[in-house]
Amino acid sequence: MALPLRKSLAGLTRIELVDDPSILNPGGLIVKTAYSFLFSIVCTTALCGWSALPAQEEKPAAKVDANEAEASAVVDVRGDAGVDAVQQAELEPGPKYLPNKTAEETLQEFLQSKKWGEGWDEQKKRFFAVSSASMDLDEPTADKDFYIKREMLAKRAVLRAKAEIIQFINTKMSASDRLVIPGTDVNAQFGEAHDAAEASVRSQQAKVAKLLKEYDEKEAAALEGATTQDKINALLDAAIKRLDKEFSSEKVEAKKREQFAKAKARYTEASKELADIAAKVKSLKGQVQSTQTSEVQRLASMSLIGATVIEQTESWNKDDETYEVAVLVCWSAKLEQAARATLTGEPIIDDTHQGDELLSVRDWLLQQDLGQMVGPRQFLDANGQRWLLGVTARPVSKNSAINENNKELVSVFASQIAAFSLFADVDTQTTAKQVMKVLSTEDLDKSETRATESLEQQLTQKFDNLQIQGLQKILAKVVTHPLTGQKIYVAAYGISPESAQSAMKLERQATLAAIQVHKGQAFLKGRSEALRDATNSAKNDAASKNAGKAQGKSEVSTSKTGTSKAATGGSDTTTTKKTAAPPAKTKAGSTKTSDVKDDF
Repeated sequence: MALPLRKSLAGLTRIELVDDPSILNPGGLIVKTAYSFLFSIVCTTALCGWSALPAQEEKPAAKVDANEAEASAVVDVRGDAGVDAVQQAELEPGPKYLPNKTAEETLQEFLQSKKWGEGWDEQKKRFFAVSSASMDLDEPTADKDFYIKREMLAKRAVLRAKAEIIQFINTKMSASDRLVIPGTDVNAQFGEAHDAAEASVRSQQAKVAKLLKEYDEKEAAALEGATTQDKINALLDAAIKRLDKEFSSEKVEAKKREQFAKAKARYTEASKELADIAAKVKSLKGQVQSTQTSEVQRLASMSLIGATVIEQTESWNKDDETYEVAVLVCWSAKLEQAARATLTGEPIIDDTHQGDELLSVRDWLLQQDLGQMVGPRQFLDANGQRWLLGVTARPVSKNSAINENNKELVSVFASQIAAFSLFADVDTQTTAKQVMKVLSTEDLDKSETRATESLEQQLTQKFDNLQIQGLQKILAKVVTHPLTGQKIYVAAYGISPESAQSAMKLERQATLAAIQVHKGQAFLKGRSEALRDATNSAKNDAASKNAGKAQGKSEVSTSKTGTSKAATGGSDTTTTKKTAAPPAKTKAGSTKTSDVKDDF
């Protein structure tokens, strides 16, 4: 027999939520009034019944002064020059692509036109950083990975700009300068002997020139006036050869022949000494005479919140075959607070000028040159919501599978870019080294100096398990890239404090609904389990089993008696018909029958 089932469902009433950062830190939510599904199931049969699940009484929420909670949670960014600079840059037309200028040059000109300067502005309490990244590129349209490289270069430029900011705030530095002069000095080894030999040659030069004057005044004058060692040697050799011929005659005075012989011998000896020294010096050519090193290591590491790209340009020089992306990043204490509030869902008080035309964030994006946009942005919309955005793009393909994959990649990396504008652990490690060496040469009077330098750098920005609520796609559109002329799919993802608050409230509502569903499911599962247990118990009911056995035995006994009489052909030829006694009357006048237990 089917069991009649009666179910009663109460509707879900309106749930009111209020912000209370003192209960959940911050941007927490408490339930002011909440009624959920009340499950009431009553099962009635002739033999058993089930009571409905009683509604659970909800404990009243703690009373919180709304004004007090709001005052403690609001983030005030009014009057901040960094916040104003961001909005000013976003409302005005930005620098456009100029074929004859690099991306960084374009941004520098933009910076000067605004009378802004790089670095920390003590009066305005804000920091500007211009950074660029470039690569060799023959032809953008011929590079199938151009848009990936473009995005990576933009990220590199942003990372370097963030590094400048944290290095200004807190830097650890180690440095050293060192000069090493080894004990072996070629000049010290051979300098004196070399100088003595040269002096001897010059002495013989004068003597030979005097003797030669009697035969050739012109040659003698040339020899006498020679100053370089090579010219002295050449003229002296020629003079000696001439005098050898002239002094072979017996007519030459003996004294002059003796003077010539001594000069010739001394010149030969000195020349040999110089040749020997030159050979030894040549063998030691390149020997280090001194080594000077200069090394500096710079370390900076901190969490950076709210660093915002307010302008970004790109350029491609066809002649140099160089592609460049440049960014202008702004940071201030109030921009940091605004980004933090976006993460935590705290409301922001902002008096930033929104321009003559009040725009939603989507309308503002539609007015931008989306083909040139890549990286993070920030915008205050018509409703006063401060949006932190991430924008990137991929090429449009004729292959639908590639397009689908590219859209997903754009979604993931645009979200990453937006998240990095909220928060990042930034770490920079830079080591620069200079080396200069002084080396010996074949000329004892000269040395060779060589210098080189190296740079080792590691820049990192990251976050782990960052809880982000309210991040969503703001706009996706196919546009034309200004450099390549290609169709590209651009998407912007963004988050604001209001979207974060809404996401938190929706999460709370979904959680409350899920709790009631799970409770209702638990009740239904318990009821079904009880019904199954009752069914299984009835299968082995002892009383019912014993009653059945007794009835069976009775039926078998009656059957046997009737069979016996029929077999023996009893003597009675007539059957006396006995009338069964009527059932006994109960005191109430009802007919009394045997009680039969039935759990159903």
